[in-house]
This record gives sequence, C-alpha cells and structure tokens, in this order.
Amino acid sequence: MAEQVQAALDQMVPALRDLMDKGVFSESETKFIIKRRRESEYLLRRRIARKSDFMQYIEAERKLERLRSLRSKKLIAIRAKREREEDETNNKKRHSNQKKKKWSTFGDVSIVQLIHLIFVRAKRKWGGDLSWHLQHAEFAKEARSFQMLGKIYAEALQKHPKNYSLWIEAASYEFFGPDVDNRGTSQPLGGSIQNARVLLQRGLRINKTSEDLWLQSLCLELHYIQKLQGRREILQLDEGKNGEENVSDKEGSSSMILSQKQMHVPKVLYKNAIHSIPDSIHFRLKFLDLCDQFPLTQSLKQEVINSIEHDFGKDVDGWMARAHYIVKREGTHALDNLQSCNERNSKRLKTEGKEILVLLENATLAVQSPRMFLETVKFIRCYMKKIENDQMSKNDPFSIFLISLFEKAKQAKILTPELLLENVRFLLDAEEEENAYFLLEHYMEHDTLCRNSAQCWMKWSEVSNTLGNYCSSKPIKNSFEILRSALETIPVYAKDHWIVSSRLFQNLLLESPTSTHQKKEIISLFKKLIFFSNNAITFSEKDQYSSQISMIELSFIFLQYEVMNGNIKSIRDIYTEIFNSNNFKSCEIVNTEDVKKMKIFIDACICAEKIHSGEGKVDLHLQTHQFKKIYGFATNFFTGSWINLADSYRLQQCKLLESIV
Repeated sequence: MAEQVQAALDQMVPALRDLMDKGVFSESETKFIIKRRRESEYLLRRRIARKSDFMQYIEAERKLERLRSLRSKKLIAIRAKREREEDETNNKKRHSNQKKKKWSTFGDVSIVQLIHLIFVRAKRKWGGDLSWHLQHAEFAKEARSFQMLGKIYAEALQKHPKNYSLWIEAASYEFFGPDVDNRGTSQPLGGSIQNARVLLQRGLRINKTSEDLWLQSLCLELHYIQKLQGRREILQLDEGKNGEENVSDKEGSSSMILSQKQMHVPKVLYKNAIHSIPDSIHFRLKFLDLCDQFPLTQSLKQEVINSIEHDFGKDVDGWMARAHYIVKREGTHALDNLQSCNERNSKRLKTEGKEILVLLENATLAVQSPRMFLETVKFIRCYMKKIENDQMSKNDPFSIFLISLFEKAKQAKILTPELLLENVRFLLDAEEEENAYFLLEHYMEHDTLCRNSAQCWMKWSEVSNTLGNYCSSKPIKNSFEILRSALETIPVYAKDHWIVSSRLFQNLLLESPTSTHQKKEIISLFKKLIFFSNNAITFSEKDQYSSQISMIELSFIFLQYEVMNGNIKSIRDIYTEIFNSNNFKSCEIVNTEDVKKMKIFIDACICAEKIHSGEGKVDLHLQTHQFKKIYGFATNFFTGSWINLADSYRLQQCKLLESIV
C-alpha cells in the first residue's frame, strides 16, 4: 500500500512544482497539501473503503481548486498591470498581432484532473450507486469539463439504463448544452438534434412504457421546430431589408403551412407513444398540456383529440378534454378579452357554444354516470362565467341544456349530493329560491345519500334563511329546525355530524339567544363539539371540509360572546373545557397557523380575566388560581420549536403574580 501511495504522490509532484514556481502556493503550503493527500490516499486504500473518505477527499480538493483559481486571477491581474507599466515606461506599443505569453500551464488543470480521478475510483467501487454519477456530472459542469461530461453520461447510462431521468438529462445536454454560461468557450455547446434523438430512442427501446421519456421526446421535437422557425423568421427579416414587400402579410399563413409539414415527426412520435401505452387517458392529456406550451401545434392537438375520441368514448376525462379543446381551438385563452370582442368574435362564440352543447349532449348520452353529469354542469357554468353570461334566463341555450340535464339525472336516479347542490346553485342564480327550497326538501326526505350529507343540510338551511318564515305556496321550516333534524339523521360518528353541529352552534350565537333553553343548547353543543372533535378537525381541516371553521376558532367566538355578556363563570367554563381536552395537549402535530390561533385564544382568556379583575371586588385566591391555570396550559402546549413562546408566557406569569401579590 505504501508503494502505491508514494507512486501516486510522485505523479503529483510536477504539477505542484509548477504551481509553486508561479507563486500560486508557497513551499510550506505545498508541503501541507502533500501531507493531506498522503493521508487521504491511505484512507482510500484501506481494506474496507468508506464513501465518506472519498467525499472528504473530493471536498478538500474542490476547496483547493477554488483557492488556486482566486490566486491565479490575482497573479494574472498583477502581471498584466506590470506589463502595461513597462510599456508606458519604455514608450512601446504592443502590436495586436504580437503573441502574449501563455500563463495557463498543466499545473492549473491538475487539481480538476485529480478530482475526476477520485470520482472514477469511487464509481469503480460503488458503480451501482447513482449518486456518484450525478455528483460527478455536476462537478464536470462546474469545472467546464464538457468532454468528460459526455463520458460520464455514457457510463451512467450503461450501468443504469432503466433510469429514464438519466436519458432525459443526457439528451438535454446534447441538444441544449450544459446549463452554464457559455462564455470563454471556443465553440458553441449543444445543438446536436441527432445525438439527442439517438439517446432518447435508445432510452425508449429499454423503457417502452416510460411516460416521461415519450413526453420529453415530443418536447425535444417541438423545441427543434421552434428553433427552425426562429431561423426562418430571421432570414425573412433579412430579406425584407433587401427590399422585399408584403412579407409580413404572408408570414402567418406560410408559418402555419411550414409548421404543418414539420409536425410530421411529432405525429409519428405520438402514434408510437400511444401504441406503447394505449390504455392511459391521462398520458394523452399530458400531450395536450405539452402542446399548449408551444405555438402552431394545432394539427398535433387535433391528432391527440381524434385519438382520444376513437379510443376513449366511455371516459369522462376524454369528453371533458374535447370540450376544453373546442374553447381553446380558435386561440388559447381567447375568452379572457371579451370586452373588446367584435361582431366576428360574437359569431364565433355562438358557433362555439352550439358545438359545445352538441358535444356534451353526446357525452351525457354515451356515459350516464354521476361524474359525467357533474363535470358537464361544472364545465357549462364555468364557460358561462367566462363569456360573462351570469344572468341566466329560461330562453338561454345553456340554461335550457342544464335544466334538461338535471331532469335526466333525476329520471336516471343518479342525482348525487354534489349534483343536487349544483342544481340548487343553478336555481338560486336564476332567482328561483322557492323551487330550490322544495327541491332540497324533497331529496332530504327521500334520498339516503343526501340525508347523510352535511353540505346538503347546510345549503337547505341557507335557502330557508333567504326565504324567511313564509313562502307563497306553503310554510317552510326554520333553519334551526333543519339543522336539528340533520343532527338526528346523520350518525354521530360521522364527520358530517360535527360539521352540522358547528353550523348550528354558530347560528345560535349569531341569534343572541335570550331563553334559558337556547343557552343550555349552546353549552350542550359546545361540549359535544369538543368531545367528538379529533385531530383531523380540531384545528384546520385539510380535506373537502377545509372551508369549515375549526374547533379552536369556535371556542374563541364563544369566548368573545361571553365576554360581551360579562359572564366570567361561562368564560372560565369555556377555556377549562379546552384545557382539559386531550386534543389540545401539545402543538407538535399542528402547523404555524394553528399555533397562532391557539395563541390568540390564550391571550383572549388572559385579557378576559384581567377585565374581570378590574371590575371590583374579586377573590384574589381564585383569580391567582385561574391565571396559573391559563399560563400553565400555555407553557405545556408550546413545546419544540415554539419553546420561546412558552418562555415568554412564564415571564408574563411571574410579572402578573408579583403585581397581584
């Protein structure tokens, strides 16, 4: 081992001597470098090699290379300044054709070469570890070792052919070049479409079902087409300077014709892609998203849409993709500037609307499922908003279609709670609150799915509030009665039961109850909400109920309500219930927003106790006990990264207790 280490060090001597002669490193620094390298070489040649030894060796050499680069630049600047001063002193002018003395020598590249060698040795030992190849490639880009970078990718692909990201990165390097500044290079980097195509084709032979490889192959072809199109436009501009006229008039049509000819390769690529992955509708939709990022891809989009229509006639996403394509076909996001649209755009929108309705009619006939109907309704309502057609009328073709769609859903018995809510929103937008109310009443009484939906019950309650206590046809239920019926219907263990309880609790507080029965109901609901709340809904909800208020926010609202009434006993009962709950023991499982909410609640409790202490005669012993309870909970709740907040509450407690005593 000693002979091998000494032989490796002997090979480093000429480069170190060169750097020392140029003044980059001093003699003592060179000795230290040799000593460190000797220790590292021994560690690399131990019987059981360790990755950390290689990484430490590489990191030390990279730091040394950065130091050499800085000192070399400084020495070059000093030398250039000295030469200028000599020329001025001797009144000599340096001719442009006079060759400058070379400053760069073999010592300047020796450290980079050594780092490459260490990476190579590491890959020999751990060739199956992809991280070594990636780190080596990153260093080659940093050191601008572009010839070595190609070899690195080739070796990595040989050992990891199933890793599609390597194929994509290697092809990107061949076409776009390295992601670095190209200044200082004698020739342009990248730009080889042939090499990039070969790499991706080889990758696809090995990974035939890789969606990313197919998508990036199409992306490469579209980038190449845009590159050719840019060159063509530049040449047309040059011709225009020479006196040609009417070039701009023909530019749009000629660009479209040229793009259609150039789209032959992407179309063939797409056909091969769907032949390899035939059963994925989402894969084909990704091609549409990719085409949206490039101009003049209309013919390719049409090819994708035609394939979806042929192969996915029973798929909801396929029908919706075709509907979105109709909207974007005349121009991407054409509906965003409708305030300045002319008569031509109005005619186009009418034609487009008819085509959309025909397509969605066929969609609902081909796929009679709740999701198909729901997506159709959402699409039409969104489309009507975009074309500024919020004012619905019975004669509007979209309104007529929606009415017939809801009737079909009712007849087919596929009116789910989501569809029911969309129907109610449609009626409310048409100012038919009475029909919306009785529609909800009918389904709440006869449909099991709707009866177990908190959203349906709460919408029914909102419509009831809108109508008031009396309707032209017959009396309606009070919103409180509706919510109480919901609590009797929805199982207690269901999350929807908690949602409805919180809504009833809020509505009762807003009504400012005066009767003893209502006050008892509020307290009972509050205790039930705390008892049935779990970690999923104690703080901020993260799923479909994310718009609902959290338990700690409900507690804060109740606390403020009792503060306004001046009921200190109820205030203490509220925060005692919260403090005793197992769901509020620590802040470790909550996020920043939840911690802020709890801090606001605790500060409100402290403020309420301070207000009570200033009203008159109070029991100091009881007051001190309540303050200790609040501050004790705060210091226990705020742990971990919030320990500073707990310390601040401890300090507040000490100051407050001193003032009371």
